[in-house]
Amino acid sequence: MRILALSTLILPLLLVACSQSEEPSTEEVAKPAQNSPELVESAAAKPADTSAVETVPVEAPAKAAEAAPAVEQAESAAPEQPKPKIADASSVNIAPGTAPAFVKGKHYEELAAPVKTITGSKIEVAEVFSYGCIHCYRFEGAAKAWKASMPEGVEFVQTHAVFNPSWAYYAKIFYTAKSLGVLDQVHLVVFKTIHEGRNRLSDKKQVAAIFKDAGVEEDIFNETFDSFGVNSQVQMADSRVRGFQTRATPELVVDGRYRVTTEMAGNYTNMFSVVNFLVEKIKKEKQ
Repeated sequence: MRILALSTLILPLLLVACSQSEEPSTEEVAKPAQNSPELVESAAAKPADTSAVETVPVEAPAKAAEAAPAVEQAESAAPEQPKPKIADASSVNIAPGTAPAFVKGKHYEELAAPVKTITGSKIEVAEVFSYGCIHCYRFEGAAKAWKASMPEGVEFVQTHAVFNPSWAYYAKIFYTAKSLGVLDQVHLVVFKTIHEGRNRLSDKKQVAAIFKDAGVEEDIFNETFDSFGVNSQVQMADSRVRGFQTRATPELVVDGRYRVTTEMAGNYTNMFSVVNFLVEKIKKEKQ
């Protein structure tokens, strides 16, 4: 009975983050995001490719140049599990200064070796994510709600994880969009296409079509996608994520020093409560 009770407590935590080793069920890949008010309604499901898009263990650095997504079929759909209740973005109570005290080692971790931030004098809050992670898609609503009331002197950035060649390919999509200045237009479209449309975008022409809708011609997209600049950004992202010691996504890292995970915080709302606490802690240290 004790084992059963423990399993019941752990299950919700496993369902709000993509680990480096898990394989998602076919049904999970197809489910629409449930806590983002900006995500458009689910596309009509196609009896299409039902292959997995999540992670495999990291053994060696992923090479962006070899980043074509593997097309692997899920042998069978795992039984649907009950999903934890995640607060809708409109009900997220994460205003700065309202967070209770949190404990290092219980609610967040301090990195032994801090990672250099990329936000200058502002306190960096970095989300480690992947387009291949359905939980990252669901996290978008909570992140948007927090950014609307983000503490002063803070900058939110996203770093795409590169756990495997498929995710390196998705990272190239992300950094291509950033380089071309169309991230706002394509970001949710890519997420939605993968997780609601069950289309892994393994054909680069499909990605080019998304960018074309954002005003980028195909030749410009192709040139940028395969550019030294984008490949360098992917490699830099991989280096940062390794420095963060990220094991699952989504994850938040504050000031390059403090890791906040769904496992430790319990849910997406609490993750940002911990972030607010850490931001205030850092501000006091700088006084």
